[in-house]
Amino acid sequence: MMNTSEAVSVLRERLLATVVATTGVTTLGSNLNGFVRLDGSFLADGFRVGMEVQPSGFVDNEPTVIEWLDDTTMVVSTELTAEVAAAGRSLTVGIPSIRSWDNIEVDLVEGLWHVEEDFIPGPKSKATLSMRGQIHHQPMYVLRLYGIAGTGVDALYRVGDAILSQFAPGSALPMSDGSALRVSTEMAPFYGQITYYENQPVLTITIPLWKRTHNPI
Repeated sequence: MMNTSEAVSVLRERLLATVVATTGVTTLGSNLNGFVRLDGSFLADGFRVGMEVQPSGFVDNEPTVIEWLDDTTMVVSTELTAEVAAAGRSLTVGIPSIRSWDNIEVDLVEGLWHVEEDFIPGPKSKATLSMRGQIHHQPMYVLRLYGIAGTGVDALYRVGDAILSQFAPGSALPMSDGSALRVSTEMAPFYGQITYYENQPVLTITIPLWKRTHNPI
């Protein structure tokens, strides 16, 4: 049988490695309205309006949402502490900080993104004609990204694309029994149209998977 709990764990691990945009560790400053830089470009680094950004190395390191930006200035949704530019800081967009994992309670925060997961064990079939043979499992991992209303589609699509790049068709996610949970190539991962829940835009991502285990008969 497939170890469902471990399958969910390896999927989450791969998901949490997603990086949508990042400055890398560099020299950054802040003012009351957001972040500033002297070199490089926020736009070239992949940041867009509506994304939830995670600061590091500042006095205020709580997630916040980008409201406006150009190459060197990023205005965010929360008031910050003004700090002169200094090295060793970074800004990163990854998976939303609020994560609604299956059967775990989470407090939502107005004005921030969140992500919900569903693991669907899916159908099973015999993979060979022999009496013992193998069982072919076809689970799916479904994610719902809740973005920020009124900020367009670019941020949601870019986060969706970054997640899909972590689950490229044919990718193998190693498991402790020496086997792997694999991303389907027959029906590759995809996202659908943007829908809305209580005025919040939602992008649903579906990741079809497969795995083979020994038939216990």
